Amino acid sequence: MDQGLVDKLYLMLSGRLGLLDLGGSDVSFDPRISLAHFITQKDILRFSVGLYHQFGDYFTLENYDLRAKRAGHVSLTYDRISDSLDLRLSLYNKEYGNLFLNRDNRISSEGGGFARGAECFINWKKPKYDILLVYNFLHSKRKENEVLRLTTSPYEISHSFTGIIKYKFNTGSVGLRFSYATGHKIF
Repeated sequence: MDQGLVDKLYLMLSGRLGLLDLGGSDVSFDPRISLAHFITQKDILRFSVGLYHQFGDYFTLENYDLRAKRAGHVSLTYDRISDSLDLRLSLYNKEYGNLFLNRDNRISSEGGGFARGAECFINWKKPKYDILLVYNFLHSKRKENEVLRLTTSPYEISHSFTGIIKYKFNTGSVGLRFSYATGHKIF
């Protein structure tokens, strides 16, 4: 491999070990891999993949036969970092498994779903002001709890946008924020 390319590639391997003991042991290992390519000193392309487990509400449900909830994550991110501009563009996919499903008052780990989306973060930094723009897109479906078929998650905010402008003074700053969101909103 070209030495110049090797100097610009960074690989990070990590993992997390989890253990829950409720009369029988439930052990999970969550491997994670991230590969970063420094295109230039200011431009970074990252690919990450990981497996995540969450033990859930075992104490409330008193069903110790349930498996740990599982999510597999894959993301691709581009960052541009400079003195006057921070830019991040991300695409991601999450696949869920072992979500708790309540069918006729019988709780099982047969639920599942997915979440796919994109994020855009832009921060322009000027001597007298900063402008921050953030946009998120999310499409997700879940089969969980009493929802027995794959359907849009009740927590989904399909589009969200936030804009902030901050004026800087010698002794402080003042800002203005605007936010807009669509989708299901549970408060």
